[in-house]
Amino acid sequence: MSDHVRTADLLEWCRIPAAQLVGHPRLRVPFRIVRDSAEMGELIDTNPGLKSRFTRTINFPDYTDDELVAIFVKLGERNQYLLTDDALAAVRHHIGAEPRTRGFGNARYVRNLFETAIAHQAMRLAPLSDPSDEQLTTLTGADIAPVDA
Repeated sequence: MSDHVRTADLLEWCRIPAAQLVGHPRLRVPFRIVRDSAEMGELIDTNPGLKSRFTRTINFPDYTDDELVAIFVKLGERNQYLLTDDALAAVRHHIGAEPRTRGFGNARYVRNLFETAIAHQAMRLAPLSDPSDEQLTTLTGADIAPVDA
């Protein structure tokens, strides 16, 4: 069975205190064990007892490029980094160019892209004897690099 759940409903459900979930026969904590429904079917088929344990499947679509860019920007804001226009364009380019293969991490990929940018920024600023606060808190296009680089 496949259910389509509104994000607001799922977020409301997640706010239930853990103490209320313990031992409650009707409340079960959901978790993701596979990337897509095809993998779920393969997993269920490996053990006849799994079908009765996994009675509901909720499909979460991958984030769009715009949503992934927004996640990158939010990571920057939370960590007190600003992005120049060329940095934002580079983020958008790298996200758009990343293949959405089985190993694609969605928001995890964006976090890795962000951490790679911070490492590149540190290398870019290392030769400076007294970098300004603005330099220390600004990511430029030169800082945005492929995650594997």
